[in-house]
Amino acid sequence: MKYLVLSLVPVSVFLAGCETSPHRLAMISAGYTGCPIEDNIVKHPKLYFEGMSWRVTCGKAEYICTSVSSGGESVESRCARAKKEEDLP
Repeated sequence: MKYLVLSLVPVSVFLAGCETSPHRLAMISAGYTGCPIEDNIVKHPKLYFEGMSWRVTCGKAEYICTSVSSGGESVESRCARAKKEEDLP
């Protein structure tokens, strides 16, 4: 049993790293920003129990993105244009 626990730790760390890879997040964001993958700049990725969030900029536009597990292996991702400070209540 000791060997099983030790062997699972690197796998879980690897999988968590894949989810937050900036390239992967830029790929997900491209469909929302309308910019090519290489023009999306990913910032502030945060991993939560239910999913993750990150910000992406493309040119002067900034987007807030989320990715949430909807059960099993299904993941739902969305991005929306971030509000400017003057637009906030």
